[in-house]
Amino acid sequence: MSLDIDERLEQKKLELYKKHGLDGSMSDEEVANKIRSLSSNKVRQQLLNDFKVQLNGLTINGNYQQKNCKQMIDTFLEHRNEGFPRLRCKIMSPAERKADQKAANKALNAKKTAKRAEKRAKEKASIVDNNPTFNTPAFAVPGKDFNVLRHEDDVVTAAALFYFKGSHWREWQYFTLLAYIHVAGRVSNERENEGAVQKLVQLYELSLERRETLMETASKVSEGHVNEYFAWKEQTSNRQIMDRDESQIEWLVTSDVVSLDESRRKISIPWIRTLIGLHLIVPGRWWTRCKKKDKSKLWRCEIDSINDTDKEEKYFGIKCHGDGVRYWIKYETIKKYVDTDHVDYPKYDLPEKQPSIDQEFNARCEQTLRRLKDPNGEIASCFWWLVLKYWESNNSFILALCSRQQKVC
Repeated sequence: MSLDIDERLEQKKLELYKKHGLDGSMSDEEVANKIRSLSSNKVRQQLLNDFKVQLNGLTINGNYQQKNCKQMIDTFLEHRNEGFPRLRCKIMSPAERKADQKAANKALNAKKTAKRAEKRAKEKASIVDNNPTFNTPAFAVPGKDFNVLRHEDDVVTAAALFYFKGSHWREWQYFTLLAYIHVAGRVSNERENEGAVQKLVQLYELSLERRETLMETASKVSEGHVNEYFAWKEQTSNRQIMDRDESQIEWLVTSDVVSLDESRRKISIPWIRTLIGLHLIVPGRWWTRCKKKDKSKLWRCEIDSINDTDKEEKYFGIKCHGDGVRYWIKYETIKKYVDTDHVDYPKYDLPEKQPSIDQEFNARCEQTLRRLKDPNGEIASCFWWLVLKYWESNNSFILALCSRQQKVC
């Protein structure tokens, strides 16, 4: 009867222990003393080779005998306590090696799943007392930003739960799209609302510039004016029965309470744009074509522009002081060469890893923004085209509404 891999490993270990005068029952200290007593590093290296113990980057040199000996002992004991994994892999058959790798991957996936479950449990625990209110942003995600527990005791939570049951939360953006279209249709048919039409386009442009959803931008610019919004909503019966997204957009563009120009200056800007003005000290060797005499020099640079659609992830444009040329760099380069002694350094938020950036979404936003600002094009024409393409097979009402537009891009 053939032995399994663990039994063969034990046999191999006994054979090698006997060859080198060791014993499996020895303590770590006894094994260390035995290895230390060997005549040379060459003999010690042979011991490690037999047990498939690998020393990374270690060169046997008599001048460093004590140091190398300690490294050998420490590494051997580490492998010994782990069951000599490289030796185990060496004596495996191809089928056993494949099965072992599969088991290792399964264990790793189980560990990742447990870690995700733990993170999710912490998220749920952090929102256990968070119920939706009239001020809950439209872009908030149920189960992540709030919950609908104890809906029997709260009217707003019960209404929210009813709303969620009727659709998937990922479809809410299309409800926002409908709200925008409804408002655009109403204000564009009334001559006195020319300012509202312009403001409606500006609101959409602002959301594209900020790389966020329309309702997220609408919620941020209207922050602090909740009372004015509800007072406006209660003035007519039509407003009272209007969908919340629709009524909020219409209030923003038809009233003078919120100025989008002022809002641009007041609301926080996206993280990536906060790094404009950050100072760096970059060595000459960073430039591939730098002259030899300049490679050891340090150059003071400053981030002056952002391109969050770059496929090579070089989102940050820098210019050296006294040099008009712009160079594009990655975030890790910023972390490496940031001037930590500069007086403005503390005001910048520089996490260890760059926050996630959706290049595809940003590119779409940038493309749509350019088309909206095209003086030779129909304002918001590509917006209507996107609506038409998505809904043309699903919603005859939207199709009829879009067909009223004279142009599509």
